[in-house]
Amino acid sequence: MRQGQNGSSHSLEIITFLTSNFQNSVEVRASLSNILNKEAVREHAEPARYYSAPLPQTASPGWPIIAGVQFFPRSLPMLSIRTATVADAPLLTTMIHELAEFERLSHEVNLTQDDIVRDGFGAAPKFRALVAEWNGQAAGYAVFFEFYSTFQGRPGLFLEDIFVRPDFRKHGIGKALLAHVADTARKEHYFCVRWEVLDWNTKAIDFYNNLGALFLDEWKAVCLIGDALESVAKEAK
Repeated sequence: MRQGQNGSSHSLEIITFLTSNFQNSVEVRASLSNILNKEAVREHAEPARYYSAPLPQTASPGWPIIAGVQFFPRSLPMLSIRTATVADAPLLTTMIHELAEFERLSHEVNLTQDDIVRDGFGAAPKFRALVAEWNGQAAGYAVFFEFYSTFQGRPGLFLEDIFVRPDFRKHGIGKALLAHVADTARKEHYFCVRWEVLDWNTKAIDFYNNLGALFLDEWKAVCLIGDALESVAKEAK
């Protein structure tokens, strides 16, 4: 329901109707909630939720007071997912370290904020990132980049990181982040989204199974890094 500076634009109409038709606060409470929800459906396409409380503890100007009860709207949690900007470099750096700690891999992290600025927001970005916010608070992130399939003859997206902070879990934020990456793949004509999951992370594995994701169990991830990379590179002629 829209609200102006002087309170609800419909409150006087509602109060007049209720006080002339109902005799007790229980009937008023039920009817007001019903009417306000209908107004919310008409204006926002989703029902508002309202709480009531006895006066005077919670009295607040601008909202209806009927039969000794004041009604006021509860602010619903708001999830937003946006494209990261260079201003998010410190936040991304922090959350990447939090992910590494969750995955028991903090000892492998060498990332700095300068790396994020250079490789994510420089002249030739190496990755894209999303930031999830819950009621304005940073709740999680995703980092992804392009790879190419010679079999498909098309590029795909590799989801390097997807992470939701512990205090914000069980709100569908991880699924929303993944959905945004999948939507990017669909809109930009990538043939797939591919990622990895640690074998001990059974909750994540179950979650991906329920999404219908394909597990490439017949493949093994292979990596040349550190001394092995240097040794092989020296063989180049």
